[in-house]
Amino acid sequence: SVWKRFRGSSESSTSTKNERILSNMSVSETKEHFRRLVTEKVFSCVSPILTSMLYHKCNQGIFNQPVDPVRLNIPTYTRVIKNPMDLGTVRQKLDAGEYENIDDFADDVRLTFKNAIKFNPEKHPVHKKAKMLLQCFEDVYLKAKTKFIQTQNRCDCILASCVTEVRFAITVFENVNHWMLR
Repeated sequence: SVWKRFRGSSESSTSTKNERILSNMSVSETKEHFRRLVTEKVFSCVSPILTSMLYHKCNQGIFNQPVDPVRLNIPTYTRVIKNPMDLGTVRQKLDAGEYENIDDFADDVRLTFKNAIKFNPEKHPVHKKAKMLLQCFEDVYLKAKTKFIQTQNRCDCILASCVTEVRFAITVFENVNHWMLR
């Protein structure tokens, strides 16, 4: 294209590949593309953490599905716990791409364990396991979040570069258009 020739870019460079992809997209398609990239990055960052929580020896499947107050004969559960959450629901939301950042994911995992801690008495095995898993999650999550933030900062730089290039292309187009109208 004229834009590539004008910039003198090489077909073998990574940035040229990105330019080719982005040059054929509308603004809304570009935003959706970056949203999907972030969602994929969230998935790759937190999926191993969730898997470790789902199969942790302290879990034993207790936190993997919604609490059924009828089956468990705990009629007060829905009065005490206003926002139920479980790791199976977290997995479904993650697989569906509903988490656009890792903090929303972490909030749901924490909610799973905090609900169990809130509802069950301190000496109850579920309370103890929830406390242990919550601490385990926090330890692993802190490391993953640090890594994610570093990656996200690199993505922000790429996005800023793309915006700069689009602005430059618009300026060139306007100048060429002005020159042609003379």
